[in-house]
Amino acid sequence: MSTMAIGPAANHGGAVVIPFPARRPQVSAHASARRPQAAAPQRPHAARARQQPADAAARQRRPESAAPLRLTARGRRVVALLSLVLVSAFALIGTKAVAGGPARALEVETYTVAAGDTLWELAAQIAAPGEDVRDVIMELVELNGGGGAGLTAGQRILLPVER
Repeated sequence: MSTMAIGPAANHGGAVVIPFPARRPQVSAHASARRPQAAAPQRPHAARARQQPADAAARQRRPESAAPLRLTARGRRVVALLSLVLVSAFALIGTKAVAGGPARALEVETYTVAAGDTLWELAAQIAAPGEDVRDVIMELVELNGGGGAGLTAGQRILLPVER
């Protein structure tokens, strides 16, 4: 053990003496056997870091996002069940896409618009009982090329014969 004098009394011979352990030089693991190195104080955690293998140090520096995905047995069962549900849904719903048959031919007649005729009046005459006249107007506009709902005298339009 070494001793050390503390305080103003150290200069006058009546110093307070406190025993403390002496530092011993620490030898690095990489130090050469032929050349002893001077004792340099090392922090304990720094010495431990040097003793770790290189791959362990690389694992510590790896960002958390690069960690491998690990599933528990329960997680694997959940993923398998979800995959089965998605495949089943696709198999049941995805195979139902069937093209419809050709539409029945619509028999039409040509009508020449007279002065004062409106599309509403023509649609009301053609509409079945209880049918919305607005829907019939939309069908007439589509049948005649979608040129709009406006009529002019002398214009020739197509009207369905039967509804």
